[in-house]
Amino acid sequence: EALAAQLLLREDFRALALTVAQSAAVLLKNENARLPLTLGQQRLALIGPLADNRADLLGTWAISGQANDVGSVLDGIKSYLPSDLLTYQPGCALNDAGPADFTAAIAAAQAADVVVVVVGESADMSGEAHSRTHLGLPGQQQALLNALTATGKPLVGVVLSGRPLVIPQMTEQVDALLVGWHGGIRGGQAIADLLFGHITPSGKLTASWPRAAR
Repeated sequence: EALAAQLLLREDFRALALTVAQSAAVLLKNENARLPLTLGQQRLALIGPLADNRADLLGTWAISGQANDVGSVLDGIKSYLPSDLLTYQPGCALNDAGPADFTAAIAAAQAADVVVVVVGESADMSGEAHSRTHLGLPGQQQALLNALTATGKPLVGVVLSGRPLVIPQMTEQVDALLVGWHGGIRGGQAIADLLFGHITPSGKLTASWPRAAR
């Protein structure tokens, strides 16, 4: 019974989790050489309901997983940027379809040189018996993207999900698009490593991403 406590979160296992998350991410788009981001020369606005989310990075099958053991995308980006070059705003709730106030997110985008927006699905939207009628971005996430696009700032999109999504509008709006899936305990650091060019994206899709669900 004591074996699990000796093995869980061992440093070599954490290192492997990081390698897996880095290798699984897929760069779907990179126009105008938007990525990698430039260290120390760009003010970055990190926006989106999954940007500082830990629990959903674990994915649907992490039954015993603890959110406290997960590093978020915000945590990962903080390892690269000083606080005076980084602003974070959630922008909207992950799944809430009600009205959302994008004022703070828009202000953060307008004050930045580049905007990284992290959107996608919650962990409980994927897995067994979790089918969805509509495969677009849940809640007000697409409306948030529309508001950020209107600022005219360069957009880098990060999608965290457990399946291919229907996001043709987002694909047109962003300069670069990185799919990080639900990357596990080191998923946030993996995303940061890929955004800043510490690791070259190497993942390939195993399924097509549809333009429409019907």
